[in-house]
Amino acid sequence: MINKLTIQVLCDNTASADYIGEHGLSFFVKSDNINILFDTGRGYAFEHNAKVSKLNLQETDYLIFSHGHYDHTGGISDFFKIQETEKKEKENKLKILLHPNALKEKYSKTADGPKYIGISPDAKSILLKHSNITETTTELAIISPDIKLTGEIPHTNPQESGETKFYLDKNLSKPDKLLDDKALFFNTSKGIVVLLGCCHSGLGNTLDYISKIERTDNIYAVIGGTHLRSADKTRLDFTVEILKKYKISFFAPNHCTGQHSTSYIYSQMPSLIHPAPAGTVFTF
Repeated sequence: MINKLTIQVLCDNTASADYIGEHGLSFFVKSDNINILFDTGRGYAFEHNAKVSKLNLQETDYLIFSHGHYDHTGGISDFFKIQETEKKEKENKLKILLHPNALKEKYSKTADGPKYIGISPDAKSILLKHSNITETTTELAIISPDIKLTGEIPHTNPQESGETKFYLDKNLSKPDKLLDDKALFFNTSKGIVVLLGCCHSGLGNTLDYISKIERTDNIYAVIGGTHLRSADKTRLDFTVEILKKYKISFFAPNHCTGQHSTSYIYSQMPSLIHPAPAGTVFTF
């Protein structure tokens, strides 16, 4: 069990004083003896916000990507520039974890045609350059007995199966099931803490998966993007029921959750919601 877990929001759509907001997400996580950078934002705010936070990114043990979209992978080059990669690699400390599909081309369907939303060629080349410290995995990754990274999340709830705008090719002929969608979860003294990227798999599917692994229906906190920006009332009501099912005590949605959806959940469960702009620090 982790005695103290600190999660700092480095990048988000909104920002507190001195930080820059962008459509992107990044967290720096400090546990008892393992430090994790989870995503790197879009690339505009990462370097600035990392400096404002006064974090020492040289202490990063794991660079983990929730999935391969541009708004989660754009700050890779700035990360390596800041934390002096050569020194870290020489000491064999830094490890990179991601799903192999995170490196694939990704497109979204828009009114103006296909839009590329995957990892940039430059960011991909940086990862390939550091292939000696990179592990691609489709399975559950056990970072420590109390820190785990989901494998491919089973899609078992029909309420969360409506995503149809993502593709793996420019011709929009190969649907992207977003199998690379991953979440981190931690065993703390307060209970299970879940950290999300975009949660493309759905919050219900994600928490069902984690609950099965941990053999508990009691999850203390959920933080991060939940991809509810365009959710209808049926989907939002289902999400509220999921939060109740797992007895969530602390919910800090940001990034792709959307203000409308956050407000709706707040109206149903006001004591649950906590703001999470860039610069926010959570301690468990």
